[in-house]
Amino acid sequence: MTPTNAAWLLMLVFPGQAEAAPEPAAGQPDAKESARWTELYRREAKQYEIFGDEDRRVALHLQKNPVFRFADPISANKFNGDFFVWTRHGRPEVVGSIWSSGRKARPGKRTICHSFHSLALGPLHAKRNGGFWWSPTTPGIDPKPVPGAPPPAENPRLRLVQMRSLAREFTVTQLVDEVESVERELRLLPQPIYRFEANPKGVQDGALFLFLNDWDPEVLLVLEVRDTPNGPHWHFAPVRFCYLSARVKHNGREVWSYQRGGPMTDRSHYYLSIHGASYVDRDLTE
Repeated sequence: MTPTNAAWLLMLVFPGQAEAAPEPAAGQPDAKESARWTELYRREAKQYEIFGDEDRRVALHLQKNPVFRFADPISANKFNGDFFVWTRHGRPEVVGSIWSSGRKARPGKRTICHSFHSLALGPLHAKRNGGFWWSPTTPGIDPKPVPGAPPPAENPRLRLVQMRSLAREFTVTQLVDEVESVERELRLLPQPIYRFEANPKGVQDGALFLFLNDWDPEVLLVLEVRDTPNGPHWHFAPVRFCYLSARVKHNGREVWSYQRGGPMTDRSHYYLSIHGASYVDRDLTE
């Protein structure tokens, strides 16, 4: 984030999540206004019922509070949003970004956008206000062992230290100009935005790390301990929340990429982004 761009971000922290970020700098949006936006996005998130199976017998749990808030108060659009997670046995199975923009809105209205990515290892089914919304038929991620990772520490605090160190081994670049092939390296937040611990399904610890283009969240990195025939091992999986082409490298070797133009509105795909999921008054007031 450059001094000439006063865009801000704030990591919200609740029990079980990462440590608190420093107090936001001057120039950020009014705290009461931010709270009103978060409450709106929370109501939108509560409209969803998401199930961890096609038979809709295993309901995922929406974490009450958003795990991350972002905003750009400089532009006329006042782009802002919140990240939410839906969990199963404590592990995040879905990450959702609910955000708003003034661009291409109806007269006097702001566009509310809903972007979801499955982190599940199987199909999901989601309803919104009782009606069908999303049903990815394939796993959302394919966790791979982190090359050269140390054995997971026995102490949860030391495992967090390991995860932060492993996250720094990854770099993410984004193609900001498709014609000129100009790449920009994204910025890794030093603390995870969400931490999850042991559950009965083989995951012993894990966290979600976030890479940003200035203030804008673009790529998530899942780091988690998974059982293998040779014992527990650290695994990783990149997760996109961007439309521009992006690449992920681990210690200089490319391990994942996304090409602009991939699915965004296919309701059977593991990533779904609907612009215009709702509309609200342009200036959200009390």
